[in-house]
Amino acid sequence: MVWKREPKEEKSWRIPEIIIDVKRPPCDPCGGSKESDESCGQFCEYTHCTFENSHRTFVVCIVILTDLKARLIRLDHAGAVYSDIFSMEDTTFLADFIYEFCRLPPAERGWDDTVRSATEEEAAAA
Repeated sequence: MVWKREPKEEKSWRIPEIIIDVKRPPCDPCGGSKESDESCGQFCEYTHCTFENSHRTFVVCIVILTDLKARLIRLDHAGAVYSDIFSMEDTTFLADFIYEFCRLPPAERGWDDTVRSATEEEAAAA
C-alpha cells in the first residue's frame, strides 16, 4: 500500500492513498477462477477497512501480476470498475497513472471533501 504521512512503526487503514498488491496468476481478482474470487475478497476487505476508518468516497487499487502485467481497480460503496490487464514492459501507463494520480486534489483521489472537524460547540453537545 502507499501510505500517506504515517509513522513507520504503525500501519493504519485511515490513510492509504492507493492499495497495491502483487498477485501470482491466476490470482487476478477480476479473473473468474476460485483463486480470483479469493483475491477479490481480499481487495474487498482492504476497501472495507479503508472505508470503515477514513472518510472516503472511493479507493484505487493496483494489482501487479508477477508476469509483469497489471490492472487498475476503482472500488466505491456501490461496487468496482477495473481496467483491462496491461503489460508493464511495453508501456509507461502505470507510471503515468501514478504520476497523474498524485497530482490530483484530494476529492479526486477519493477523499470525501464534505467532511469537516466538529466545532467545539458540536463536540461538547455530542
